[in-house]
Amino acid sequence: LWHCGLRISEVCSLQLNDIDMDARKLFIRNSKERKDRIAYMSDTAALAVQQYLAIRPIQDPVHLFTTQHGVLHQRSLQRRLVYYRKKCGVPVTAQRLRHTFASQMLTAGMPVSSLQRYLGHGHLDTTMIYAEVSDPLLRQDYYQGIATLDPSSENLPTNGLASSHQDTLRQLVKELKTPGLEPTRRDEILDQMQRLLEYVE
Repeated sequence: LWHCGLRISEVCSLQLNDIDMDARKLFIRNSKERKDRIAYMSDTAALAVQQYLAIRPIQDPVHLFTTQHGVLHQRSLQRRLVYYRKKCGVPVTAQRLRHTFASQMLTAGMPVSSLQRYLGHGHLDTTMIYAEVSDPLLRQDYYQGIATLDPSSENLPTNGLASSHQDTLRQLVKELKTPGLEPTRRDEILDQMQRLLEYVE
């Protein structure tokens, strides 16, 4: 849910033959948009799956996640999340974990068009919701502005954004080449590129 950004229905529907542990890939069948797609596993997620497979109840020979009574259903997974939410004091839900994944990937520099395909969104507008709450350039603008207003803030961390202008520009150029890119998003990208060029200068 978190490291792979899957929907709760996609997690519960995973089958054993949908997993390629060597390539760290998951085959998502017939997702919400009625399309198949590939998702990837982080080292943490892959290790968790390997550890789970070693103790997995073999009540269902097809599905990956099972219980002592058969397939793990969405309601059962939701109940487990409620249990862990109470245990750790963090409001954990399946949708919140997916949102966290999307926001963190954008903050880490993943192009919004790539995130759209990865999450299985049919429309870019859906993915742009995450882009609006995760804007590395906005964070950099804040640090530069506050350093002017408050000289003692000159040494605030900028999370390395100043040294990643070229990478960010490459990602924006790549996104600009996306077929069917909406004019509004194109204008946003051009504006971001202009701001980055100003920082470089």
